[in-house]
Amino acid sequence: MSARSVAGRRSCRGDARQAVRYYQEALRASPTYPLAHNNLAPALVSLGERESAIREYEEALRLEPNNAETHNALAMALAWAGQPGEARRELEISLRLDPNYAQAHNNFGTLLASQGQVQEAIAHFDQAVRLRPDDAEAHANLGTALASAGQLQAAVAQCREAVRLKPGSVEFRERLGVILAQTGKLDEAIAEFQRALEIDPASASARLNLEMARRQRRGGPEFR
Repeated sequence: MSARSVAGRRSCRGDARQAVRYYQEALRASPTYPLAHNNLAPALVSLGERESAIREYEEALRLEPNNAETHNALAMALAWAGQPGEARRELEISLRLDPNYAQAHNNFGTLLASQGQVQEAIAHFDQAVRLRPDDAEAHANLGTALASAGQLQAAVAQCREAVRLKPGSVEFRERLGVILAQTGKLDEAIAEFQRALEIDPASASARLNLEMARRQRRGGPEFR
């Protein structure tokens, strides 16, 4: 890890600590201000204090129970804390309050995909990209889910759109490259992995994927 990376992480943690102090002070002056609880929670997450963040989101919802964004944020904190059942409940509430909340659909899809419920995840990712067609992450997530369901051509199309929307993303180029390799388009896959390495020469996963694609082109094992 570079000195710059370490310094960057320390800076982010320092900013989070400063934010925690600021919002705690604001809450001492006005403890029933839901926005301050909402803003304090992600700062606590940044510091790894997930249980404290969950309590802040819960307090915000006690004060403002029909806030779809807070239910969504609480769901993510619960998922990170290893409570997928509770996270699912909060996402269901969020989408009941706002059925057109694209980010909640994307997050619900991610949760379902992590539990192996691929078709259900596809439905939520599809809704997310319909509601917010410029969301590169939602397109990439839909592409990955479609690939898991064996729908490789549709998966390629979604991942290409993710890369078009966010061409500097190493992750999205790698996802596209892997799926291209699975379809046998090895030259295109190799090109994506090479572009990923041009963006981030230190990416170990892009380098590994590039080598695997080259081996497959020489008759080696296929991507899975």
